[in-house]
Amino acid sequence: MRNLLLTTSFAIALSAPAFAAGTHDGGHGETKPAAMMVGMPGDAAKVDRTIDVTLLENDDGEMLIESEPMNIKEG
Repeated sequence: MRNLLLTTSFAIALSAPAFAAGTHDGGHGETKPAAMMVGMPGDAAKVDRTIDVTLLENDDGEMLIESEPMNIKEG
């Protein structure tokens, strides 16, 4: 039991610096972080419709997506 406690404590102590890294604000030399278009808010004045999407999970753990037909074009 003592060896298990000692080994667990040692592993946690060595992994603490990895958790302390946070959000990695230091970056890699880029001047501006790359922005992904996924999840970015659009221009509210240009919105002409709303698509309701329902996510369900069946008894087997399978995710089911129900929505109206989506006709999406770039831009």
